[in-house]
Order: sequence, then C-alpha cells, then structure tokens
Amino acid sequence: MSASSHFPVAAVWLQICTLLDVSPGRVLARIGRSADFFENEGKGVDAQTYFALWEAFEAEYGDADLPLRLGQGAARGPFQPALLAFSSSPDVQTGLQRLALFKPLVAPIRLEITEQESRLDVVFHPEGPAPVPDIMAATEIIFFLEFVRTFTAHRIVPLAVELPELSRVSEAYEAFVGVPIRAGGRTMLSFSAHDAQRKLISADTEFYALIERELLSRLSCLEQEGGIVQRVQRCVTELLPSGQISTDRVAERLGLSKRSLQRKLKETGTSFQAILEQTRASLALTYLREKQLSAEETSYLLAYRDPNSFYRAFHGWTGMTPAQAREMSEADPVS
Repeated sequence: MSASSHFPVAAVWLQICTLLDVSPGRVLARIGRSADFFENEGKGVDAQTYFALWEAFEAEYGDADLPLRLGQGAARGPFQPALLAFSSSPDVQTGLQRLALFKPLVAPIRLEITEQESRLDVVFHPEGPAPVPDIMAATEIIFFLEFVRTFTAHRIVPLAVELPELSRVSEAYEAFVGVPIRAGGRTMLSFSAHDAQRKLISADTEFYALIERELLSRLSCLEQEGGIVQRVQRCVTELLPSGQISTDRVAERLGLSKRSLQRKLKETGTSFQAILEQTRASLALTYLREKQLSAEETSYLLAYRDPNSFYRAFHGWTGMTPAQAREMSEADPVS
C-alpha cells in the first residue's frame, strides 16, 4: 500500500494553543509526542495523528465552549494558502469550490459541494477510514460560517446545519449559528442560493492567479502520494453502511472498469479485498471503542448482515472479541 499523506500542523496548533492559552507540550504528551515536536515536525503528521491532536486538545482544554471559541478564532487568521484561495474568490460558491479542491492540502478532509435549485450544501467527509472527531466537526461548522461572514461582511445564517452528535452544541453555539442544529449521520452546512452568490469583499483575481499554480503543484504531489488507494478507501467507507460493497460498485464510482481498478491496486502492492478488510478493521475499532456502538450495530455498518461473520472476522483482525475491545477502551490512555 502506498504511504499515507502527511499534513503540516505545527503553525496552526501553536496558534491555537496561544489563542486559548493551552500548553502545546501537554497536548503533545497526550498523543505520545515530545514537547519539541512542533519545532521539528518534518513533513507533518498522518491522518490518525491529525485527528488525535484534536481529541487531545479538547481533553486538555476542558471547557464546553471550545468549538465556538476555536472556530471563531481560527477564522480570523493567519491563513494557509488553501484558505487564501477562498478569500480571493469572487463569491461564496466559487470560494467553497476552490477550498474543496485544496482542502486535502491542509487536512485529511474532503468537502462535497452540492448545488441545488435553492441551496448549496457543504458536506464534510474524512479522507480515509477514520471518522472526523466530533470536536473537529463541531468546530469546522463555526469556522466555515465565521469565515464566510467575515469575507462577505454579512451575517449569513445557514439554511440548515447537521452534526453527527450534539453533545458539543451549547445555547451559545446554536445562537451563533442562527438555526437549530440537527443530529444526523454527517457534518453538513447548507447555504441559500442567494447567500452562495454573495460577493466577497476580499476578491482578488490577480492574487489567486499567483497562488493557484503553487497550490495545484502541491495537490499533484499529494495525489501521487495517496493515489488510488486513498480513493478506494474513501469509497469503501462511504459504501459500507449501505451494504452494497463490491469491486464493481467502487470501480463505477471512480469512473474505472473493474479490470483497470484491480490493475492499479496491484501496481501499488495491494488489492481491493485487502483495502476492504483494513478499512473494516479500523472502523470496527472506532465504532466499538470510541462510539461505543454494539457489536450488532457495528456489524451492520460494516456490511456484515450476519453478526457471526463479523465476530469471526473481528477476532481474526485483533485476536479479541468485540466485547473485549470495548472493555479495553476504558483503560486506554488518551491517544
């Protein structure tokens, strides 16, 4: 399998720690990294560590207002080039589409932008099998909304907002958003068609032309690194809950023939079945240990219609029963 993509985190997290008066060293200790890691991060961190940083920061910060404070603070800069691609755009919709293109440069997140007759939906997906931490999902909604409001100079109120769970939604959070937050199986922010066409006060065509080439070059490098394996992982993760998971279905979604998909995977040293099993194993541990779902619920979400088949597979992956895996999570330190 090809190497995982890495994401630079030092500048952003040092800014966040300063903003909210949290010790970077204590956050890093929670994920097993040395206190000087941010000064020597190299290429950055993989997706698992990226998400672990969010959970570690939440544990260290400790207050319920974190998504609101962090989302608003981060939206005021300083900005990475991918965010400058948004701010230099002519309107909200164009900016979001550009941000969707370049988001994988800064985070293991994929933005799905869907334009309908009266609305524009932005759905946040993880780039890989691990789910987006709930704290990150709640913060991203605030960040994007504050970002859009700042660069339109208008208090835009979304049509709808969905989060996977609502434990981090306070009265202040909901008041800031302006609409009731719905619980759903995804992280979603929906704008009216009118708001999606609002002009940005920071629009700068010449500036975007300057940064576009560099961003596209970085994106090309990222795609070469992650490539077909990452795309298959994403499709498998999205298709598993439907129960309709097969090489044919994934190939169709990727715009490839079944034979072409199999050949490309073989060239990277893996196979569809290997990716399927690795993705199932990773998601199973997440569902059982972090989401605290039952073995039956986990079995269904992983497209095992017979729970006994899931039990056998899980034991083969981990050497444990699902119940033992859940019990171990209670004794695990924060990772």
